[in-house]
Amino acid sequence: MKYTININQKEIMKLSPEMTFDQAAILEVVKVLCNSKSKKMKRKKIDKELCTMISKREVLKDLPMLQCKDIKKIQREMVKLENYGYIKRYAETDPNETRKGMEARLYVCLTHKVELLEWTKKDIKRHGSD
Repeated sequence: MKYTININQKEIMKLSPEMTFDQAAILEVVKVLCNSKSKKMKRKKIDKELCTMISKREVLKDLPMLQCKDIKKIQREMVKLENYGYIKRYAETDPNETRKGMEARLYVCLTHKVELLEWTKKDIKRHGSD
């Protein structure tokens, strides 16, 4: 569970001024999951990119302060993150899982735009001097 989030609000406001704080928090969790070195993470090569399986339910659990408490809302926010250009989403259904109500698996790839949100040495130095 991820209880600490690091959001470069200044860069987000510059690059995507319409992005909400909840969307930024969701993006941070997705970034951490996609960059995880854990062997437990399920990954798949899609369109020549290594994507990470993301559970919307787990994202919701990892962010207890989110205003939204609904899986469908998480889905809508992730669509917006894709529209902003930070992620690519791929849904995959398993033909072996035919039970009613089964969700498609969601695989996510980060785009180069995510790198623009990283803290620079200048940001860290300035922040440390406050």
